[in-house]
This record gives sequence, C-alpha cells and structure tokens, in this order.
Amino acid sequence: MKYFKSLCVVCVVVSLMKAETSVKLEQNLRKERDLAVLNLQNYLGEVKRENFLQLSEHGANYFLPFSYTFKGKYPRHKRTEAKFQISLKKPLFENIFGFDEKFYFAYTQTAWWQLYKDSSPFREINYQPEFFVSVPLYIDQFENLKSIRVSLLHESNGKDDTELQSRSWNRVYISTLFVYDRFFITPRLWYRLPEKDDDNKDITNYMGNFDLAVSYLAKDCFASVLVRNNLNFKRNKGALQFDAGFDFWGNGVFLYVQYFNGYGESLIDYNRYLHKFSLGFYIAY
Repeated sequence: MKYFKSLCVVCVVVSLMKAETSVKLEQNLRKERDLAVLNLQNYLGEVKRENFLQLSEHGANYFLPFSYTFKGKYPRHKRTEAKFQISLKKPLFENIFGFDEKFYFAYTQTAWWQLYKDSSPFREINYQPEFFVSVPLYIDQFENLKSIRVSLLHESNGKDDTELQSRSWNRVYISTLFVYDRFFITPRLWYRLPEKDDDNKDITNYMGNFDLAVSYLAKDCFASVLVRNNLNFKRNKGALQFDAGFDFWGNGVFLYVQYFNGYGESLIDYNRYLHKFSLGFYIAY
C-alpha cells in the first residue's frame, strides 16, 4: 500500500510537470504567433512561405456574412448583404539593384454579394492586380521607419462600357511603414494615371490622392483606422474605416467588425455616400 501511495504521488508530480511544460509550450507558440511580429515580418517579406507559390497575405482576407447599409441606397438591391475579400502577394525577384529590395505581384479581389436576395447575385466585384517593389530602410536616426514601397496598381469592376457601370483607374503610389511599439502607421500617396477613355473622370474628387492607416496590433487582437480625404475644403469628400478583430479560437481566425463612413467603399459607389457596419471573420496567415 505504501508503494502504491508513492507511485500515486509520483504520477501526480509528473502530471503537473507535463501540464506546466504544456502551458509553457503553448505560451511559446502564442508568442511565436504574435500578431505584430508576424505582420511586420510579412510586410517586410522576411518570412519565406512553405507553400508551392510562396503566397502570403497582402491586404486583409475576410468574410463578412452580415454587412448592413444604414445610409445610402442601392437601386434594386437589399441593404443587407455579404462582403468578402481575398488578397495575396507573390515574390518575384529580390536584390537586383543591391538595396535588398523585393519585387512582388499582388492581387486583391473584393466582392459585395446580395446573399439574402433571390438568386443571390453579386452586386459588385472589384479587381486589383498590382506590381510593387519594397525597399527596406536602415537609418539609425529613424529606426522606426521600416521601408518604402512603390507600386503600379490597376483597379476595375470588370464591367463593359455598354453597361454604363464600367469603373476603372490606374495609379502609381508610394507608401512607407512607421512602427512604434505595437503601432503601425502607413501613409500612402498616389498619382492617378490619365486615361483616354475615362469612365470616372471625377474619382479623385471623392477618393482623393492619399490615405493614412493607423493600426494597433496586440498578440491576439487588432484595431485599425483608415482615413482618406481629397483635401478640398469647399467640396470636402473622404472616408473613414474602422476595423477590429479578436482571435477567440487561437487559430488565426478572428471575430471581425468593420465600420465604413464616406465615399468609395466600392468602385460602383465611389461617388455615393455610404454608412455601413459589417460583422464576420478575418483570416490571418
């Protein structure tokens, strides 16, 4: 009986040691999945993806089954719809000019899906193919300034001119990334390339020539604000978007909310004021 009790004590001690080891291992794994660290590494291209094409996240990837428009009407469409976005990038070349620069091709597709209407049609789909180069910065006096990105971006809704709903524009933009602790600040300035057959000549009056994103990234949650404005004080137009997510399940799938107020949520609505709230899931890495 004495030996049996001793064996039980040993088993309990071993179980506690295993549990403590398991907790430490889980903590280490969660530390390795620190959202701020992963986002910075992904932005700078410091992580080599193991998939065949080395694809990685470019913009946000999410599915919002509930997206409701409080203000702003869609002709012949319901106010409640679904919205989703897929955004990926593929590395092409690196260090061609000796600046440790990296060249990428990226693709983003955003869809507004009338899921709750008969036949569930897609109200709008926007396509954004993009070619960009990212140059890391190594400046001792400005160590929080991480990189400069220069990009050629096309955006279109893929509709024909005969439908009178064709929307497209081409831009060259420059952006930079400033990191302070867990705050990521990304200003972006663009120039719209002129087009011969322009189906939305006044788009910069509503979309402006710049935007600014400020994000706070914790280990398992995030919040960000995007501001866009045309800086025209007489006919001021712009947009504000707020995003927040929390990784309840610890698997990279976040409960996600998105709030939008202003112009340009989609190309078809670039000149229409909208006030929207959306709820769904954000998928990271």
